[in-house]
Amino acid sequence: MRQSFFSFTIEGDGLDTVAAREAIDLPCELFVKGQGTFTKNGREVVSRSTRWVYSFKALGRADVFLTKHLKVIAKKMPILSDYIKKYKVTIDFVIYEDRVSKDYLIFSKTMINLLNEIGVPFLIAFNPY
Repeated sequence: MRQSFFSFTIEGDGLDTVAAREAIDLPCELFVKGQGTFTKNGREVVSRSTRWVYSFKALGRADVFLTKHLKVIAKKMPILSDYIKKYKVTIDFVIYEDRVSKDYLIFSKTMINLLNEIGVPFLIAFNPY
């Protein structure tokens, strides 16, 4: 079974994460440089940067999942464009595969157009479970 992880991250010194959360109005996680957060294992991790992160994970078809979240981001471009000009903004897409499946990802014209419209660095990785 394939699991996918999508994240859209705005990162940088001077980023007001609370104001970004209110302006962008998407579910997100906020991280403040130097502030500690706890992992699921109870270990404290100190953030090395200030970040606003929109992220989701899902099982199943990666192409449908990726397209869905690119459309969400594209609809917010009137607001996000100012953040893209001022801060480091990236999209990360990771596909975790078990050792049995030999899946692939085909980029549709819609995906390519959405990535072009958003216009930020896009990282894709395929990792084993």
